[in-house]
Amino acid sequence: MDHPNKIPHGNDEKKKEHEKQVEQSKTHRTREKNPIKEPEPKPKNEFEVPKPIPRMSRQGTSRG
Repeated sequence: MDHPNKIPHGNDEKKKEHEKQVEQSKTHRTREKNPIKEPEPKPKNEFEVPKPIPRMSRQGTSRG
């Protein structure tokens, strides 16, 4: 993605900051999803089979 012959503009710093924010948001998303996916890799089964899982109820409310 990097272009070695690219002339540095004033927006370079802003782009770097934005990339950092994007990377952080990606890591946050994966951290939120991992604890839910690891115990049971099939979330659809949790809706079909009623189990007392507080995490799923939270996820449902956050989705809408």
